[in-house]
Amino acid sequence: MSNDHRQNEMEPGAPKDANNAATGDDTVPTRRGPTAPRSHHAVAVAAFVVSLIALAGSGFVWYSTAVTGRLALTETLTRAEVIAQEFDALRSSQRTAETQQNVLRRQIEDNRRALEDELKALNETTRTEFSRLDEQQKKVERELKAEFDTLVRSMESTRQEMFRGTDEWLLEEISQLLSLANERLLLIGDVRSALTALELAQERMTELADPTLLGVRRQLAADTAILTTIPVPDIDGIVLQLSILIQQVSDLRLAGEAVVAGFTDTAEQASKPSAADNTLKGLGRRLIEDLSALVRIRNVETTQAPNLAPDQRFLVYESIRSPLNAAQLALLRGLPAVYRSSLDRALAALTRGFDETSTEVVVFRSVIQELAVVELTNEYPDLSKTLGLLREIIHRRSGSE
Repeated sequence: MSNDHRQNEMEPGAPKDANNAATGDDTVPTRRGPTAPRSHHAVAVAAFVVSLIALAGSGFVWYSTAVTGRLALTETLTRAEVIAQEFDALRSSQRTAETQQNVLRRQIEDNRRALEDELKALNETTRTEFSRLDEQQKKVERELKAEFDTLVRSMESTRQEMFRGTDEWLLEEISQLLSLANERLLLIGDVRSALTALELAQERMTELADPTLLGVRRQLAADTAILTTIPVPDIDGIVLQLSILIQQVSDLRLAGEAVVAGFTDTAEQASKPSAADNTLKGLGRRLIEDLSALVRIRNVETTQAPNLAPDQRFLVYESIRSPLNAAQLALLRGLPAVYRSSLDRALAALTRGFDETSTEVVVFRSVIQELAVVELTNEYPDLSKTLGLLREIIHRRSGSE
């Protein structure tokens, strides 16, 4: 629209210029004369040409201005449309962003509320847990305090027991030693162990150096002196000797089993034939010697018992073994009377059923006689008096504390 207006404004100007060119300026000199029509004609042509040129120029300018304006307008419109589209897209994206922002705001609000609810629940749970832990801690503290008090009381009791002194411990040790000595002496007759226990008790009393124990020490010295006078045989050695004797019983020669000299030599000589015995004369002589060997007469000055059957031999051997076993048991149990009577019965059985001329029997008898003279006793001093005096002192001390 502005281009058309410009064209309308420019179009009236062109005839004015053409008229001006045709008419000329008032100041242009005019020649008068015969050449005037020709010059007017040339001027008119020139003016017409100039008018055409001006018209062409004006048309070109108008066309250029109109096309350029239209192109610029089109471009401006296109740009405006693009800007409008972009603005619409921007508004649409803005509305979408606002919608998403609203949705996100709602989600954030919902999440915030859910988080607040969870925090409240967690706070309640934590508070409950803290309360429970607090109660549990108080309970543990009470239990620890009770255990600590018990431990303190136990330590105090232990400290008091420890600070009672070593005298009480030594007295208890002496009492145990005396009890041990009395039991070993009365139960199995172990004089050596009893003496060792009494000596240890005397050493502990010497360490105490307590005047109140003077009566106990005096009685203990008397009991020790009595024990030292009691013979202490080698019980283990005697038992071992009796075991060896029991094993040697079967090697002893019974009465009536003495070997008769001459029978063996004669039999051996008769069993050895000579070179001359191969003849008929030698055969007759051997026959006569064999017949004469069937009956032999010899002088027997002592009476001999006949050989015994196997069961009778066993009974004779057992008549020695049984008293020896009984002597072993009596020795281990501390029965001297039974021990001596058992050995006497073994000696009697040895004299009654065995050959007294045999060397084994003689040695066997001598060993039994040596064992029979061993001094044994079953009477021991009673240590309960010494033990009673000591326990009375301990009881008085514990009662005074």
